[in-house]
Amino acid sequence: MNNRQYFLSVGKFITDKRKDMNLNQGQFGELVGISRSTISDIEKGGRLPSTLDLLSLCKELNITPNEILSVGGLYDLSSKKSKRKESEDDFIFIIKNFYSFFKLSKQSKILIGNLIYQIAKDENNDEFVKFLNDSELNIRSALSNPDIRKFMNEFCNLVRVSLDMEPLKEDVEIICLFSDIIHEFMNGGLGKKLILELKQK
Repeated sequence: MNNRQYFLSVGKFITDKRKDMNLNQGQFGELVGISRSTISDIEKGGRLPSTLDLLSLCKELNITPNEILSVGGLYDLSSKKSKRKESEDDFIFIIKNFYSFFKLSKQSKILIGNLIYQIAKDENNDEFVKFLNDSELNIRSALSNPDIRKFMNEFCNLVRVSLDMEPLKEDVEIICLFSDIIHEFMNGGLGKKLILELKQK
C-alpha cells in the first residue's frame, strides 16, 4: 500500500463516519471545528488530519487516533521489527522529540503536552491516568533528591569529558543536564567520539 492509497483509505473512513451522522461536509466541519475545505481535502485523500484535527475528530466521533490512522483496524500499524530495532527507533524518536520540545515556545509546549496526554488518556484508561499522576510525584521527588542530583552531575561530567568538553563546575538542574546530553546526541558529537575510539582499538 502506497501513501496515496493509505490517505484515500483514511479519508473514506472519515467520510463513512460523517455520513453515519447524516451530516454534509460543512455541518461536520462546524461540529468538529475544522473548515469544510480541510474536511474535503482529508476525505478526498489529499492529506491526513493534522494533530489538532485528529484530536477534534476523535472527540466528536468518540474514537481513538489509532482507530482513524489504522482505518478502523483495517491496517496493522504495529511494528514488525525486532525488539532491539524497535527499541533503537523508539530511543531515536524520543531524543528527536525531546530536543524539538525544548525548542518550542511555552504556549506550544503546553498545547503539545495536553494533546499527548489527551490522546494517551483516550487510548488507555483511568488506571493509566492514575499511573501518570503518581509518576509525576515520584519524578519530582527524585529530582529534588541530593544524591540523585550528585549522581547525575557526575554522569554528565563523564559524558562531557568524553566529548572533550569542560566539566561542570557547579550543581546544575538535572533537566538541563539531560538537555545537554540530548544536544550532543543530536549534533553527532557523542556518536563521532565513540566511533573514533572504536576505530583506534
